[in-house]
Amino acid sequence: MAKLEAQISQIYLIHPEAKSNVIVLHDEKLSNSAQLFLLAEIKSGKHRSQSADLKKIAEIIISTFKANKKLPRESLFESSLAEINENLADLAHKGHKDWLNKFSAGILLAQNGSLYAANSGLVEVTLFRKNDLLEILPADKVQSHPLKIFQNFSVGRLKENDIAILAATNLFNYVSKELFFKILNLHGSEETARNISNILKDSNSDEGFSCFLLKFAGSAEPVPLIMPQTAIYAPLPEDDLVPQTRQLSFFPKAGFPLSNLRHSSREWFRQHVSHVRLFSKIRPKNWNTLSPARKFFLASFLVFILLFSINVVVFGFKLAGRKNTAKVEAGITNLLSTLHEAEAASIYKDGASAQQLLSKARAEFIELNKLKASKAEEFSSVLDDLYKRINKITSIESPRPEAELKFSATMLVRAGSGFLLADQDSKNLSFYQNGSLTYFFLLNNPKDAVTGMTHVPAFGHVVAMGNRLYRINEGAKQLDLIKNLPNPTTGLKFASQRLLAADRNAGQILRLNFSAGKFSDPQILLKADLSGLADFAADANLYLLFGNTVKKYANGIEQSFTLSPLFDPLTAANKLIVVSNIYVLEGTKKRLLIFNKQGVLQSQLIFPNTQALTDFYVDESSRTIFLLDGNKLLSVTF
Repeated sequence: MAKLEAQISQIYLIHPEAKSNVIVLHDEKLSNSAQLFLLAEIKSGKHRSQSADLKKIAEIIISTFKANKKLPRESLFESSLAEINENLADLAHKGHKDWLNKFSAGILLAQNGSLYAANSGLVEVTLFRKNDLLEILPADKVQSHPLKIFQNFSVGRLKENDIAILAATNLFNYVSKELFFKILNLHGSEETARNISNILKDSNSDEGFSCFLLKFAGSAEPVPLIMPQTAIYAPLPEDDLVPQTRQLSFFPKAGFPLSNLRHSSREWFRQHVSHVRLFSKIRPKNWNTLSPARKFFLASFLVFILLFSINVVVFGFKLAGRKNTAKVEAGITNLLSTLHEAEAASIYKDGASAQQLLSKARAEFIELNKLKASKAEEFSSVLDDLYKRINKITSIESPRPEAELKFSATMLVRAGSGFLLADQDSKNLSFYQNGSLTYFFLLNNPKDAVTGMTHVPAFGHVVAMGNRLYRINEGAKQLDLIKNLPNPTTGLKFASQRLLAADRNAGQILRLNFSAGKFSDPQILLKADLSGLADFAADANLYLLFGNTVKKYANGIEQSFTLSPLFDPLTAANKLIVVSNIYVLEGTKKRLLIFNKQGVLQSQLIFPNTQALTDFYVDESSRTIFLLDGNKLLSVTF
């Protein structure tokens, strides 16, 4: 097919006072094979600011397509629309919002025999082909969401003499569609534009009207087929009277003999369509007795059957290929739409919708990968980037090493300007400060494992072992007993002159008030089901960490509190710290999640090169996080 060129006709009528709307009608040749057509308008455009806004919007659309003109044909249009939506959102965020709820536009891109179309608001796209009207994109409602301006688009192959109509719908308030297309059918695009313009001028309307009529015709005249003057008809049956010694000019002597053709054709049919017995009856008993005419007809028939069979097979493959191509294109369209919607939900802080759309995009990506892996690969990095943005992921490859221990520590507690570290099983205790490690050698090390520890200012280090609380006496190198508790406890915390401990057996959080260097008897701060409790923390409220959630209590009453939904949900959270934000460590997934006090996700820090994260500490004043990774103490600034 010859290259299709667009023959442009247009309707462009503007009222001198521009009382009702302002209009832009523009065409731009992007390359030798790509041409862009833009129709845009803002209703109630009597204000100068709206005229300026329309000019800025048109410049955004045209400059985006120019910048992306070197992209592959399959991605040029979709990528440009996504970028235009983002730029329009930026324009709105900068304070230019008067155009929202008033803006309509249509974009056509003719490229290499294909037509790409997108619209928004009161603009429609129609295709006139062989006296039939094909509605490509109907008019839509005017959008108020800047990221969703261009979310309707379509693509298809052009045929010669197709006429694409890009029109603002107000035109059809004065000229019926039936009349418009009757004129188009009778007179063609150029005469239609002239006649419709005259009708609209006579209406004396204060509105502006705009329309593109684009006829796509071949750029080169077809070369006529020159037929030979002599007849080339095949011999008729009457030619049987011709002597058999006559040589047929159709088969030169250097060619393969007809006997081989007969044999190969017979074998082919026996192997592939052996159930058809008709052909064996056609073969005469004595080939040599046939006249040249009969030989010709028989050979021609066998060749025809062979070529027909090959064509059927090729057609089957092409049909399957076209069906697969259609599925791939539909998959790409669906994936792009979902990605754009997820991006918009993320920008407008709709975390739940963003996560749902991200899951949908992942499923569509998997389906596209099954259809055509090379196409899916083009969206792999886009999907990964969106996943990180929606889930606010930052990957930290190399945290700073602070110290290396002689044992694998499992607990880390801030103690003044240093850290107290412990191994739960071996009961090794050590103190780290300013790059120096001190190991505690204790003369009376109890049999029970260390289940909790904390630091009490002006008192010392307190550890829980079994159902007893001890103070580390560094001078005497021993553990001094502080309190006997009813049951074993875990997770000591000291805040607001209170020592808190979790008694899982009794399902309660205990409180020991600290005053004048002494601890009171334990009191029940909270009664709750503590089965599965991983850790707890306290400020004015009490927070309980379980493997997959955080519960909040105030004055012993559970509050309505949920964490933001995560694409990769919590399953094995193991440590919790509450300061101005809520910090949750999930060591098995090598990540630290940061939520605000309302439970909204602020950030996810991923530490891919760590081995076994067991505990952490957050210094918000210096924005430093200390991590316990086996026998290593690491730090990172966030």
